[in-house]
Amino acid sequence: MGELLAQLDDHQAAAASYRRALEMYQQSMVVDPQDVIIGIRGAIVGSHLGEELARLQKTSLARQECAKAVELLRLTLDDPVNVNQRRLRVLAYTGLGDAYVVVADTQKGSEAASNDRRAARDNFRRALDIMREHRERGIADADDLAAMDEVERKATSCESMLRQ
Repeated sequence: MGELLAQLDDHQAAAASYRRALEMYQQSMVVDPQDVIIGIRGAIVGSHLGEELARLQKTSLARQECAKAVELLRLTLDDPVNVNQRRLRVLAYTGLGDAYVVVADTQKGSEAASNDRRAARDNFRRALDIMREHRERGIADADDLAAMDEVERKATSCESMLRQ
């Protein structure tokens, strides 16, 4: 629902929808702390919430939500042989990269914007690392390869902006 609302540019409603979804994931994590997929999905939703808050010019709150999502990913067991989990991590890191780009764009030219752009680049690179690993293992499909090109472009764009 949040994604649809975001596409309709109803960022207030999208943020509220993502917040509700994040609360449900947090409750599920308490009920089943061993299910690492829940934590990763929570991080994905947290990245979307951060992006929507940034679009609402709530940059401090956006950064907080992104930081929570990063921490959630850090604390969630990473199983390199679990392809589904790794693909979800790609979505989480890419979502965080996208969110940090929006946060940076709200404060162009400031030191905070540079820090946010670095965070975006770093998250895109984390996603790319996983995607490259999948390509090397022969488990990346055509959609994965197309997404990899897009994430590479986003990382390169961040790098270019940081050099300016």
